[in-house]
Amino acid sequence: MPRLLRADWPLLVLVAVGAGLRVATSVAYRPAMVFLQDSFDYLGDAQRMRPGVVRPFGYPLFLDALSAGGRLQLVPVAQHLLGLAAGIGIYLLLRHLGARAPVAGLGAAPVLLDGYQIHLEHFVMAETLFTALVVAAMVLLVWSDRPGAAACVAVGALLAGAALTRSVGLLLVPPALAFLAARRVGPQRLACAGAAALVVLGGYATWFHANHGTVALQAYTGYFLAGKVEPFAECARLRLPADERPLCDDRPVAERPSTDWYVWNPASPLRRLDGSVVADRNGLAGRFARRVIRHQPGDYLRAVAADASHYFAPGRRTDAGDFPVAAWQFRTDFTPDPWRPVEPPADPYAGAWTSPGPSVANGMTVAAHGFDLAQIRPELHRPTAGALAAYQRYGYTTGPLLAGGLVLGLLAGAGRLRDTRQRRLRAAGALLAVSGVAVLLGPAATSVFDFRYVLPALVLLPPAGAIGLTLLLERRSAHGVPA
Repeated sequence: MPRLLRADWPLLVLVAVGAGLRVATSVAYRPAMVFLQDSFDYLGDAQRMRPGVVRPFGYPLFLDALSAGGRLQLVPVAQHLLGLAAGIGIYLLLRHLGARAPVAGLGAAPVLLDGYQIHLEHFVMAETLFTALVVAAMVLLVWSDRPGAAACVAVGALLAGAALTRSVGLLLVPPALAFLAARRVGPQRLACAGAAALVVLGGYATWFHANHGTVALQAYTGYFLAGKVEPFAECARLRLPADERPLCDDRPVAERPSTDWYVWNPASPLRRLDGSVVADRNGLAGRFARRVIRHQPGDYLRAVAADASHYFAPGRRTDAGDFPVAAWQFRTDFTPDPWRPVEPPADPYAGAWTSPGPSVANGMTVAAHGFDLAQIRPELHRPTAGALAAYQRYGYTTGPLLAGGLVLGLLAGAGRLRDTRQRRLRAAGALLAVSGVAVLLGPAATSVFDFRYVLPALVLLPPAGAIGLTLLLERRSAHGVPA
């Protein structure tokens, strides 16, 4: 313990503060937080034990395992523990790679202390499980100079599990395989990682086909992409087939609502497709979206670039077309929801959910339904919630810090490196940086801007920056420059 206190005091401080903030969150909001769109969907899929159309089944499976305890509060408790474990794993990995304790602390601090991260861990939402699976995969990838066959299998399975928790996880598989190839692990180990991911994803796609009649991980990709292009689509200049014409919005571009409105609101043109087979509706929406992108590639790229760059901006500012950041901020009161039924609607994202206004706290509330959607009594401790809200105003990872992590991860290892270890660090920094960009570009390319989507990058870009900073300090020391 004395040696630990001397050498790794940053980890002890970070874990102590992070644990305290998570305990306070559990006291402030009992049993959990829910978002009146995704959360009921996840709970319903867990109850039915079948793959959902909109979202894959990884998180409902997690909920089903926790439902054995019968208490919904187990969900945020388990997720808070996963958040702490992710921060500890990042710190230990950075120390293992040779980072100094303060630098390793900088890499782990965002996931341990970020107020938005801690608040979202308290939600019945998939982001925390996704983040934990990504951290586990990255630690296994980078820990050894050349991961063994068992580690490669585990990496493939973990990344496939991440993709079945949030679809953006699919974008992390190619960088991981490229990293293994760059580390020259050999074709057999590379095949082990790829085969493990393929078996998990293929098995799930087969199960999805048995339930929904199409081989896929979810059947809503077309809807999401169509929602992305609807705000700027110029249908008057397009030759559209008759079956795609109902998807056009005749309003001027300046008067159109956000991507989220088009995907979810019952008045959206995309809802005119309801009533036909799920796969056919999704395919039709996808064809329309791709047709618009081919016709207006510049508008689409500008929309994607605007959302992606927004994640690196200072502060937590949202524009009119963005999802309100207030949904992910600690609240000290909840206005009674005038349209929430006694029991959740059977199809909340399609049948009853409309763009909620301030009166319903952007769809966010303390959970009033637990496992099996049974009613429970929510509790709010206002003084603790007020303290957390005050902390969150300053206690979060701002965009320029993420940008700094990205730049350091990509550029600090540029040029000629003197030994194998430094080249290994360069590859690890590049892997984390590219993966961090991938988890931000996925939502930017297909969805509305939402600060919820930046949180998985907290376990990728800051550690990439810590690795880059370690390389930079070592290279300066090698040239006789004091660190």
